[in-house]
Amino acid sequence: MAMLEVIEKRRAYRALDTKPISEDILLRLAEAAHTAPSSMNNQPWRLVTVSDETVLDKLKEALAPGNYWAKKAPALVAMVTNNSWGMTLGERHYAPFEL
Repeated sequence: MAMLEVIEKRRAYRALDTKPISEDILLRLAEAAHTAPSSMNNQPWRLVTVSDETVLDKLKEALAPGNYWAKKAPALVAMVTNNSWGMTLGERHYAPFEL
């Protein structure tokens, strides 16, 4: 298939399975994220995983309208960073880029 055809036919599907995700899988995903490479190997990110239905329902209520697709997700992960957690060269903070 020609490259242009591949690009033209690509789609970003936003459908999510509502089946619960096991804690073991969520933990493995978090561990993989924590071992991703970063400047100076300091991984300037933190993960907050929510799968408890009560908390998840409240979190979904706070989602912006453009995140309608996430309202069916059985878990959500927020990734946060802080400039002080990452490498800084002069005035440039790398943590937001690495996240």
